[in-house]
Amino acid sequence: MEVEEFNRITLEICEKFDDYKRNIMRDMVIGEVKIIMGINLVEKMIREINPSVIDEKLILDLEFLIDNYKKLNDSKMQCINNYMMLGINLSYNIVSSYVRTRMNTKVRSRKMVGV
Repeated sequence: MEVEEFNRITLEICEKFDDYKRNIMRDMVIGEVKIIMGINLVEKMIREINPSVIDEKLILDLEFLIDNYKKLNDSKMQCINNYMMLGINLSYNIVSSYVRTRMNTKVRSRKMVGV
């Protein structure tokens, strides 16, 4: 069996997803199975993207994959469960906040070096 190599960024994001899934299971949230399915879907997308740098392109690529997933389900006359959509949206928010936080940290550190 072949072992996939993931970048440090991908692994950090997946750790955040794992923490979030543990919190959902611990809190026994209504619809937790479907929410976790949504989180797992976004996690697979992040692993597929496997970003090597933190930039806005990661968010755009993730949006593209999520939109394609929605269109595929629409074309098959399938709807996405509301709880699963909640998991997808919350996971997207985790990724976008991670990217924006890390980008601001990089910008600040560059400014500090230049001072």
